[in-house]
Amino acid sequence: MKLLIVEDEQATREGMLQLVDWKSLGILEVQSAENGEQGIQISRRFRPDIVMTDVRMPRMGGIEMAVKLRSFLPACRIIFVSAYSDKAYYKAAIRLKAVSYLEKPISIPELEQVVSEAVAESRELRRREQTELRQMQQDLQQVAASLTLPGNRAECERTLGECGWKETLKTHRCITTLLVKLRAEQEADGLIWRTLAEAVEQMVEPLNLRFLCVPKHADCLVLHLFSPAPLHRSTLQLLCNCIGECLAGLYPYHISVGLPAEGIAKAYESYHSAVIVQQQAFYEPFGAVLFAQGEREAEFAPYDDQQIRRAFAASVQQLDQEAALREVQGWYEQLKTVRYPIVSKVKATYYELIAQVFQAADSRHLPLREGEEQPEQAWISVVAPYNLDELHNYLTHRLTQFFSACEDSRSAPSRILMIKDYISKHYADSLLSVKTIGDAVSMSASHLCVVFKRETGVTVNQYLTDLRIERAKQYLQETTLSAAEIGARVGYKDNSYFGRIFRKTVGKTPNEYREEWNQ
Repeated sequence: MKLLIVEDEQATREGMLQLVDWKSLGILEVQSAENGEQGIQISRRFRPDIVMTDVRMPRMGGIEMAVKLRSFLPACRIIFVSAYSDKAYYKAAIRLKAVSYLEKPISIPELEQVVSEAVAESRELRRREQTELRQMQQDLQQVAASLTLPGNRAECERTLGECGWKETLKTHRCITTLLVKLRAEQEADGLIWRTLAEAVEQMVEPLNLRFLCVPKHADCLVLHLFSPAPLHRSTLQLLCNCIGECLAGLYPYHISVGLPAEGIAKAYESYHSAVIVQQQAFYEPFGAVLFAQGEREAEFAPYDDQQIRRAFAASVQQLDQEAALREVQGWYEQLKTVRYPIVSKVKATYYELIAQVFQAADSRHLPLREGEEQPEQAWISVVAPYNLDELHNYLTHRLTQFFSACEDSRSAPSRILMIKDYISKHYADSLLSVKTIGDAVSMSASHLCVVFKRETGVTVNQYLTDLRIERAKQYLQETTLSAAEIGARVGYKDNSYFGRIFRKTVGKTPNEYREEWNQ
């Protein structure tokens, strides 16, 4: 709470500032003025919740100041202070809805009581205003949601009238709907939608526009712009750029702009045209703004993907990488040009081509999913929100992976020999790992594990352990070295760990094995 003291007597003014524990009364900021004129100037900047003012002051008295104060701070609580018991002043105080009237000399306990009551009134007023504001915002959001559905607008007009929009509906009859659509798998929290609404509010006010907005699902915000005349495309682009700046780096998005509609009765038409053009966002990069054109829909040849399906399947089965990539690229370029309106069919074709790649890899036992802790068809949920560019890149990536795995499969026998040779030369190194082996033979650790297990039937680590234990058995048979020394020579610095591994593999401790061998 903020309080302003307006008092021409310096001693009285300073006494109130110093003698009252304002914070205990709920007042966090206090300022003072010497007369009514100064009080008005300070109030415009300070925006006090409570004003305590003397009635009679030079230049401008308290009553005149209070009248002017009410014009820009109607909710401000006013407390009059005077040394005069004049009925005219009492009547003026009542007319201005003053919360109290203190007589000089001022009693500090009485002042504290009056200020406490004013604080309580201000808090209650704030609570009521916030409740009413929340209700009005809910009503306006309900109207915004109703405008996304066809139907009678009488209820919408009534609600808007009650919320102070009656004149706007007469002067701002042109309605243009914007859809801010996030990537399908992303859900925005309420904060980002509020931030967008605040940014738009700052933009539209100097443009003589008004707007309603409402989230539609967790990934879409609907904005209805009200203007006196159809908005120029450059103005709409400016608004979309402002929205994009709020979302940049946070969410991939598309914005679609509907056709202008005349009057609230036709508002749904603008929304509907925005929805139609939004479907074409699949063909655009994220961050793009799409404008409804209003022309007659273009005529498309019947959607036919049989050619690409057959040609692609043949190329994959014949292991013709060049032909497969050429088919995919040609299909992609055709879609970028034609832009078939039924996006679900286009996605279904891509899903089919991706599935063909995975099926071909599985039939050849190739490690296309190496390192992926996902169920068999999890890739469908991964690519579901993708646009055309992303789907094309995903398919091309998986296709390249497939042919690379085929090449690795053909060269696998020689790779296995290289791996085994490297292990046989470095098994005594306690720091030997799958990664160091992979680096030596130019394979990723995950790929090495998959290929080695597929070709040999055992894991790399198991093969290394078996080799070390075999070397340890030879040392036990042919030397008098201690178990600890032998463990160190075969790559185990920790003697107890070596003992556990040896017993687990051989069934007896190193010493028991040596004794049995010597017998």
